[in-house]
Amino acid sequence: GGGGRRGGGGGGGRAGGNRPGPGGRPRGEGAAGPRPAAETVSPALGGSGDAAIGKRGERRVDSLSGGQRQRVALGRAMVCQPKVFLLDEPLSNLDARMRAEMRAEIVQLHRRLATTMIFVTHDQTEAMTLGQRLCVLDQGKVMQSGSPMELYRQPAHRFVGDFIGTPGMNFVRGRLEKRDGGLAFVESGNGFELGLANGLAKHAGREVELGIRPENISITDADG
Repeated sequence: GGGGRRGGGGGGGRAGGNRPGPGGRPRGEGAAGPRPAAETVSPALGGSGDAAIGKRGERRVDSLSGGQRQRVALGRAMVCQPKVFLLDEPLSNLDARMRAEMRAEIVQLHRRLATTMIFVTHDQTEAMTLGQRLCVLDQGKVMQSGSPMELYRQPAHRFVGDFIGTPGMNFVRGRLEKRDGGLAFVESGNGFELGLANGLAKHAGREVELGIRPENISITDADG
């Protein structure tokens, strides 16, 4: 894997160039100069502000900032032209501003390279921002996979509903009961009722939890 923390924190190598091969010429460099892959990768690692690589190509990796190290790690992986990138929480050690900047750069790289990227993160904001397809795991078990909005709007598990979204879902315990030819959720404590679609009729009589997104709650007058 190229873009994980291990790659980003590599030791005494330099930010640019390869170690010399036989005859003193950098490995992978012929008489005509560096291989084309390296020339293609270099412009993509420029960055901006404090994270800019710029003329720092000859500095040791361990002297670079966190954002610069992540760019070097991505560059090392890009030169190999892999079919799949595995990024194992590459932004976890960066501050909030740098994380936002790197997220935007990773999106641009993904579009430019048109290569599959598997991005592992505990940050649901990163998942929703970067992912085209999400897979939510709990204790190593797949809870649900699908598009970001599919997981947000139709969570298949309580864990998914609570994890995806800021803040997470509100959960209310109760029962599904038949009411006037329809179906209603009856809350366990105060007994308030909420009419539901008949598509859930087969679950009538069961104890359930109702999940409600905060933005879907509105306050109205008692008569309206």
